[in-house]
Amino acid sequence: VEPLEITFFQVRQLLIQDDNGIFYVLVKGMNYFDQTIQSIENSDLGALQNAISKDPQLIHRKGNNGQTLLLLACLTTTQDRAYTYQENTEEQFSAVELILNAGSSPSEADASGKLLLHVAAISNHFELAKLLLDAEASLDGQLMGARDGSSLARALFYANSQMTQFLSNPPRLIIYGQLQLWDMK
Repeated sequence: VEPLEITFFQVRQLLIQDDNGIFYVLVKGMNYFDQTIQSIENSDLGALQNAISKDPQLIHRKGNNGQTLLLLACLTTTQDRAYTYQENTEEQFSAVELILNAGSSPSEADASGKLLLHVAAISNHFELAKLLLDAEASLDGQLMGARDGSSLARALFYANSQMTQFLSNPPRLIIYGQLQLWDMK
């Protein structure tokens, strides 16, 4: 790859500064959906909230492979890996909550059939799985069109024994006024 020579003025045009004084590089041609995804990756909940407030339909739009903003937030939270190498930020997890609270469906699959619970099961992310089940996410699924493509099957495939046990007998959230309890059966 040849080095690119650009002037300071050109670099300055590629940068934006957020409310906290942090600079981000703007990618030429980046659309609003991609900018919103970047706010999740950068743990910028303020920018995410502003984007959803300005365009409430944003939570229903889809990016590459039919992935919703909520699915992309879950993938960011888990680093889209079976085993995460670093902890996600609290803000990245909060982004999932924010998008769910804005009305995004926890059971909408992408073009390959991947559900949010597939992401939690593959990455062995219990907190995410509990949040999604609380939001009434579907335990069914046909990832890659397979009959056995449920999130439970994904947990089994990745040898996540505790997640397998959790998804095979999922808890129910019981709400008594302000008190929320998980019924672990």
